[in-house]
Parts: sequence; C-alpha cells; structure tokens
Amino acid sequence: MFELPVLTRPPRLKHSFSRISTFAEQCELRYALDAVMPRTPSSPEQARGTHVHAMAEAVARELCREPPSGLTAALEAGAAVAGPIEGDTKDLYLSRLAVFFAAHLPQRGSIEFWVDALRAPDGRDAQKFLARPWCGKVDLVAVDGEGQLICDFKTVSGPRNMKTASQAQRSLQLGSYCLATGQKRAAFVYLHPYHDLTVVKVKFSDGELNKMFDRLVVYCRTAEKRWETGGWSVAPPDHPLCSSKWCPWWSSCGGTGKGVAELVAGL
Repeated sequence: MFELPVLTRPPRLKHSFSRISTFAEQCELRYALDAVMPRTPSSPEQARGTHVHAMAEAVARELCREPPSGLTAALEAGAAVAGPIEGDTKDLYLSRLAVFFAAHLPQRGSIEFWVDALRAPDGRDAQKFLARPWCGKVDLVAVDGEGQLICDFKTVSGPRNMKTASQAQRSLQLGSYCLATGQKRAAFVYLHPYHDLTVVKVKFSDGELNKMFDRLVVYCRTAEKRWETGGWSVAPPDHPLCSSKWCPWWSSCGGTGKGVAELVAGL
C-alpha cells in the first residue's frame, strides 16, 4: 500500500490535475469556471452523471471499510446516497457496479493528493515546476488479476463516447494519477444502463510516464499563465461537449465566453 497527503483545506482556487484534460482537450474557460465556482448540474444528463458518480463512490467506500461491507450492503448504501435517477436506470447502474466489484477488489477510495505527491519515474518533482497548489482526486485503487489498478468512474451516453485504449494511454487524467501514486496501471470504468460494463485498462512504462510528466507540466504552466494574463480560449462550436446538455456554464456562456470570462479575471 502507498500513502498520500490528505487534502484537508482546499486552496482558494482548485487547480485540479483531475480536470487538466478539460483545459487541454475541451475548453480552457470551462476549466477556469470549474476551478472558481461549485458546479451545479443544469441538465438531466449532467445530474445523472453526478448522481451515478456519487453512487459509485459510496459503493467503493463501503467496500473499503474495516471490516468491509458485503457487496449487497455496499450496493444498498450506494443506492441510498444517489439522487433521483430516471426510471429503472438506478438498478441498471447498480448492476454494472456489481459486475465491476465482483472482479476488482477495492483497496482505497477517494484519494486526494497535492502537487508534492506528483513525481516522474526519473525523479523530477512537479512542485519544482509549478507555482500554484495543484491537487487531484483518485476515485479508487482496486486489485485485479494483474495487481493494483487506478480506477476512474465515468458515465457516458453511449459507446461512441468511451475512450479507446490508445486514447486512454494518452490521458492526462490517468497519467497524473499514476504519477501521484507510483502505480503504472490505470483504467476508465464506463457505466451505462443499457450497455455492458466497459473497463478500458492501460499500462504505462517509465518512459511513457516521464513523457506524461512533461505534458502535464506544460499544460499546468500554461493554465497558470492564463490566471495571470487572461485570454482563456473556448471550445470550438462543433465540440460535442459544448452544449447545454453537457456544460453547466452554457446558459451564461452560450459557447462564446461573453459574460463569464470576467468571473475568472485576475485570480
């Protein structure tokens, strides 16, 4: 087992390794808005994702207790904390979680870490490169037939929204979690009520993690510069996540950034 610093008092801004892929791949302005204000779901799709993620975290938390709850009791605890999920889909999501936890033994859930935990295999320390108090949160560390596995739960609208193994291999989110925990195996756990459970697993070499460290530092330093100078870019208009369905800031931003950019100026 490994030990990580516990995030006891969040910084003024939440500079999140967990969301750096939003900055790098989706929308810089959304990344900034997420950092300064709590997100409130503004569509049924966003609310469902929030509730299902809370349910998955609760199940994992029960299974990581000492002594651990049984799977049936853990699933009941997950159902109890989840908010309203339409129709019979709550039970379907729970069945997907049951399949996952039948094959993966939970060790530790909801692991929060600071920038000082992030180190490259070659010994470089992210704290020497970054000026702000970056942090992150790992959903779960589990064990399968090959050893420890860093897991991140995702809800998706369908298979087309799941990352392939090659895309997951380049994920800044999974890479940051492995760099922070010293692990080399990670997975996206995709939950959908009408499709089978999909677990996309990857394994990083030391060389790949050193390159991932380089990419993380570049994007994080660019984000730090934006906080000083402004100029946050917005997602292109054809980006699939730039819509009222998937972005909680859409009603104010409309995909242009006007009316909300000033909320993150000078922080």
